Amino acid sequence: MKIAVCDDDCSDRLILKDYIGSFDAALECDLFTSAEELMSAFHAVYYDLVFLDIEMEGMDGFHAAKMITGSGDSPLIIFVTKSSKYIIQGYEVAFRYLVKPLDYEDFSKVMKTAVENIVPKKISIDINGKNHLVSTKDIGYIEVFNHNIRIHAGSSVYDWRCSLKYIEEFLDGSHFARPHNSYLVNLDQIDSVTQSEIIMKDRFKISISRQRKNDFFTALHQYLRR
Repeated sequence: MKIAVCDDDCSDRLILKDYIGSFDAALECDLFTSAEELMSAFHAVYYDLVFLDIEMEGMDGFHAAKMITGSGDSPLIIFVTKSSKYIIQGYEVAFRYLVKPLDYEDFSKVMKTAVENIVPKKISIDINGKNHLVSTKDIGYIEVFNHNIRIHAGSSVYDWRCSLKYIEEFLDGSHFARPHNSYLVNLDQIDSVTQSEIIMKDRFKISISRQRKNDFFTALHQYLRR
């Protein structure tokens, strides 16, 4: 996983480099002093994640981010800024924000979420002796089916001899929640929700049971605040 840090403040560049190394020493990190320097590097190197200062001499971070995200398979961008006033303005291109002065606890939370999006967890499913690797990012929902489970992942469906409780524990921390005893849903794949029903992005509807309602909405609110 390759990371770019672009900030015209030397101190902040080095702090981010140190934080990245503390988070995972195996991560590759390149430092850039300007948006122009970063854009030049993008012609030769693909970065999975970019920490991008907003207020810089020359091209600012907003302009650079729009150029990066408009180039097809774009990286996640985390804006680094001295002022929270820019947060709303840049949400169309930024994955997350970090506000200066930088703090490792805030950084690690944002970094953990970014890594989960870039390198999603995978489930190994054995079906009739054949192993299938399914990315949790692709799973829309999982339902109880004939005393086992049925996993819906895009256009693929997998029937697996496994309990919903087991898969729920395995997916803990991966943005899944249980709105009903018979369903586990990927919060990333929800299109809309009412007090009694979820509509998934594939338009499938799932009821929210009274027994699970409070826990489900707590999980949903935590997810939306991340």
